[in-house]
Amino acid sequence: MRLILTTAATEEPVSLSDARTHLRISDDETTEDALIQGIIMAARIEAERQLGRPLVSQTWTAKMDYFPDSDEIELPLPPLVSVATVKYIDPDGTLQTLSNTYYTVDTSGVLGRIYLNYGYSWPDIRVEPNAVRIEYVAGYGDASAVPEDVKSWMLLRIGDRYEHRESIVVGTIASKLPELGGLLLGDRVGF
Repeated sequence: MRLILTTAATEEPVSLSDARTHLRISDDETTEDALIQGIIMAARIEAERQLGRPLVSQTWTAKMDYFPDSDEIELPLPPLVSVATVKYIDPDGTLQTLSNTYYTVDTSGVLGRIYLNYGYSWPDIRVEPNAVRIEYVAGYGDASAVPEDVKSWMLLRIGDRYEHRESIVVGTIASKLPELGGLLLGDRVGF
């Protein structure tokens, strides 16, 4: 399964205002707002990579060469919010949309899934790369739904990146906060 980000996040789990408060930057000092916005985005992307899940709503397309032999398709990048379309290339080479009467979407597990309804089977497809394409929305929803431990981790990373803008620090002794990695453990997929 290949995953393609179709629609990126339109908001960040940590607002510019919250980041500025955490960094102890006064409201009238706005010269570094663009830098801070970039650091917020980088912290979100880092958290998403470590967790194996999008934090705020994003649209993804999963591409497969064929339908599975089983009656279900697990979709990575939880939590699954909804499935917009299941498309496939039929034996004649025409892109078709699978009717949602064929399947049910299950968002209740860690990984969301699509499973065939009773009496249905996956349609015949043309043998070619990416013959099956599933477009779906994943993420916690808006910023208010992102777990607080993840937001706390992001604020700590934002503080680190704001304070240390180079990859090497010379002449000081520094160490990671031991609890920093632990903040994400409960929200990580596959562990």
